Amino acid sequence: MDLLRRATSNEDYVDTAVIGGIQLWEIVKGKVAEHQIPADVLKAFHQQYPHLDSFTHTVQDHAGDPQALAGIVNGVKGKLFEDQYSDWLNHGHLPDGFHAELAQSPNNPAWDILIKDSHGHAADVLQAKATASIGYVREALAAHPDIDVVTTSEVFHSLSAHGDDLSHIVDSHQDLAGITSHVEDAASHAESAGQVAFHIPWLAVGFAVVQNVARYRNGAIKFEDALKNAGRRVGLAFGAAGAGFVVADLFFPGAGFATAVGVRLFGNRLLQNLDLRDLAQRSVGKTQTTIGFLKTHILPRPLETKLLPEGSASGATAGSG
Repeated sequence: MDLLRRATSNEDYVDTAVIGGIQLWEIVKGKVAEHQIPADVLKAFHQQYPHLDSFTHTVQDHAGDPQALAGIVNGVKGKLFEDQYSDWLNHGHLPDGFHAELAQSPNNPAWDILIKDSHGHAADVLQAKATASIGYVREALAAHPDIDVVTTSEVFHSLSAHGDDLSHIVDSHQDLAGITSHVEDAASHAESAGQVAFHIPWLAVGFAVVQNVARYRNGAIKFEDALKNAGRRVGLAFGAAGAGFVVADLFFPGAGFATAVGVRLFGNRLLQNLDLRDLAQRSVGKTQTTIGFLKTHILPRPLETKLLPEGSASGATAGSG
């Protein structure tokens, strides 16, 4: 019978490949290496938090604490602001031989950027404030009135509109919104890296339905068989995807991939074994029914034999002599 001869079919391999491909895509999509984060954000992160190794891991470790994560983002944003303004100064916006560099400490109390002359002597220092708060800039200037404050274009224009003295305030020509968006995008990308989500295996479902519809229309199988086969393959696809999701969520994405592939590849063999068991049980049932019928209706009947008349045997013997 076909059921007894059937091994793993091309359909099983196709469905397994589709499920495995979906799982691999989820792994690749969710895996974000450190070097995939924008270089300027990484540089600012390591300058601001030199004791931390990974931007991606740091963001993920604080993903459950929005306040802590916001603090990390603000720290990176502030350092990125300092980096970009220092680079701007060093690219043709300082006298010949002068250059700007950041303070050695990420939290220097009075100033953030040091400008040195051609002999390497300190010529000036600046405060850098990547903020949208006018009050914050005013407080910084009041605390250190002899140190110029470099701020965002938004705050600089707001202070100008309010009639503030701008003699010690410098327009960085940088928009806070752009810096914020850049850092938050990097943090969002890092936060979502490696997260596992269950996805309906539409591609595998589509393969199962289309193939069985085509086989039915070609007359290869009956409608009931096509429906049963499609239903079985769809069920296996959901089972494989679900098992892969659970294992990946509990352990790591690679384990989910192996689980999904294994469940789909061997799940159909399990169903075949169940079918064989059902077939065997039905065959045994039919055999038992047949034996019962024979015992009840055939075997109890006496055998019909034709008896010879008495003495015929001896007479036959005598005659032969």
